[in-house]
Amino acid sequence: PAARIEVRGLFDVVLTSPGTVSIAEARAMFGETVTVEGVVTRLPSWDDRVAFVQDGSAGIGLFSFSLPEVAPGDRVRITGDISAFGGELQLGPDDLTVLEQVPVPDPLDVTGDQVNAGLFQGEFVRFTGTAVAVEVVNSFGTQEVMVKDASGASVRVRVDNRTGLTEADWTVGGTVTVLGVLGFFDGNEPGAQLEVMNSNDVTFGP
Repeated sequence: PAARIEVRGLFDVVLTSPGTVSIAEARAMFGETVTVEGVVTRLPSWDDRVAFVQDGSAGIGLFSFSLPEVAPGDRVRITGDISAFGGELQLGPDDLTVLEQVPVPDPLDVTGDQVNAGLFQGEFVRFTGTAVAVEVVNSFGTQEVMVKDASGASVRVRVDNRTGLTEADWTVGGTVTVLGVLGFFDGNEPGAQLEVMNSNDVTFGP
């Protein structure tokens, strides 16, 4: 037939070992124990209990008080339970094995509408726009920055104070490019947000 599927690159293909599921499948298995394989994309600069992994289907955060040491580019096999914290899905590893070292996937360029629709949760992304508001949301200095893209859609960017970024780093009306992971917090409207992992994830200016 004329119809066909065209693969654009490595991360369009999800190779699953026997007994594993894709991360997209795992995200739909709340409360269950799953085994997935993926590549570590981001680590918060301040928290060794958290890491983010993705395969060609989706991404998800890992959380454990005793998370094994991993690095971006580690391809890992993880077995654990799917749960949620603050509305954000996470996988709690009971077992984690580093299989090999591979290139970290390039960030996916996303629009404000895609972010606010809750797409690409747990994935490593890039978003460019204009800072329109900056608010310090706790006594430690954590910031929530509203960034508007060219279409007029505004995205909430969550910047933990432990990244080293402060309110003074942001210029309302200035252009910013943000790398990070798409997350969710059910205390916000909409709940979707872009989470910055370290100070180098934000580039100010054109």
